[in-house]
Amino acid sequence: MSILAEDVAGLDFSDVAGSRTRAGTTTEDASNRVTEIIAGEHIVTSETVILLGEPFRTSAAFWLNLQMMHDLEQMRRHMHRAA
Repeated sequence: MSILAEDVAGLDFSDVAGSRTRAGTTTEDASNRVTEIIAGEHIVTSETVILLGEPFRTSAAFWLNLQMMHDLEQMRRHMHRAA
């Protein structure tokens, strides 16, 4: 399981289900993006930060930090295999 999957597992999707953010993003879009991140199909970008911040009441730093932690862990694993 990746760092991202473990960290976003605590998000409460029920609080945001069926609503629309001020930016016009549906919470279904946000939930789909989280699923894509966990599956490794999408990385956290500035667009993702905006998409996920409001419905999950999280900061940009929260999402960017998750991506950074994931990237660092991937590099550690890569370097360990190469050694």
